[in-house]
Amino acid sequence: NSLLCRLTDMLIAKRFDAIFVVSEHLKEWLIKKYKVNPKKIYVIHNGVDPSIKPKSKPQELVDKYKLQGKFIILYLGLLIPRKNPMFLINLYKELKTMENNVAIFFCGKGPLLNKLKNFTKINQLRDVVFTGIVKGSKKLDFINLSDVLVLPSTREGMPIAAVEAMACRKVVLTSRENSSNDLIENGIDGFICQNKNDYLKKLIFLKNNKSKYKKMADLSYKKIKKHFQWEKSVDAQIKVYKKLLGN
Repeated sequence: NSLLCRLTDMLIAKRFDAIFVVSEHLKEWLIKKYKVNPKKIYVIHNGVDPSIKPKSKPQELVDKYKLQGKFIILYLGLLIPRKNPMFLINLYKELKTMENNVAIFFCGKGPLLNKLKNFTKINQLRDVVFTGIVKGSKKLDFINLSDVLVLPSTREGMPIAAVEAMACRKVVLTSRENSSNDLIENGIDGFICQNKNDYLKKLIFLKNNKSKYKKMADLSYKKIKKHFQWEKSVDAQIKVYKKLLGN
């Protein structure tokens, strides 16, 4: 993000024969910021590892955190300003006054961790868990433990966390200031939210409409299985390499 890095990017961006990006949003950003020829930019989406798949909620975690019957929100990522976790904890505070039977898990670490913990303590928020970094099977357990993944980032590419959550048949709520349009069809297999009230409305709706939740979760899972697999990403890249070598 330094000035030197931005100037370097500007100078070399046009010299590449091909630039891979993970979303149409990033392609448009490159064209606008660096005036790159659109024909040089190839959108190839992130995929998901085959080990990431739906499983039952881990009973040991349900028992450990006393989650039986609770609607569980998951945040998965760095605890940094760009990811906007402070927005989410404020959102949760308001949600808790309307729907007591909810819980939230912050999986990750970062400079905002202490601020988040202090906010939780000062406001006496219940059912808030900070897990630290989770990887591998442990990460999969927390994804499958949750009901929804909320990604309120102010800027984002194609978030792997969202792809993985959808692969586990979860509904994702995210902001419009990122590449969510490439991943989510708003109101069909997830929600792209405009503001805090919109997030609250959608969370309450999903919590209290199980049939609609299930339909959206099933559609999100099917989309990932069909379009967001690493094999497809690799095949798409190979086609570009062959095209370039052929030319």
